[in-house]
Amino acid sequence: FGSSMLGKRVKDLLTAVVWVKSCGVKEITLAGRGQGAIIAALGALLSDDVKGVKLYDAPESWDSMARSRVTLWPQSSMLQGILSVTDLPEVYEALAGKMPFEIVNYFDELLKRKSF
Repeated sequence: FGSSMLGKRVKDLLTAVVWVKSCGVKEITLAGRGQGAIIAALGALLSDDVKGVKLYDAPESWDSMARSRVTLWPQSSMLQGILSVTDLPEVYEALAGKMPFEIVNYFDELLKRKSF
């Protein structure tokens, strides 16, 4: 099967970005909440057409999901083998260096707002 639900969602987002740009939109900013925060972050990282991103209730890291005895994040929120390549903090750091980027708050493994 070789594909993931998360990958398909990111592909859908990137297709929508191309379509919106073809309609004449000059500046595209993404916002995502929860699982959508992961999709928005990856989409923004992969598209030169996205000029900003704001995330709400974003997971802190895939590593924390994988290491937790219990996580309420669905398995579809992770990519097989991703931790051998990168983790969400690196994605967030890359976005912050590329465009206006903000994480409003994080959710932990039990989908509770994480206090800092």
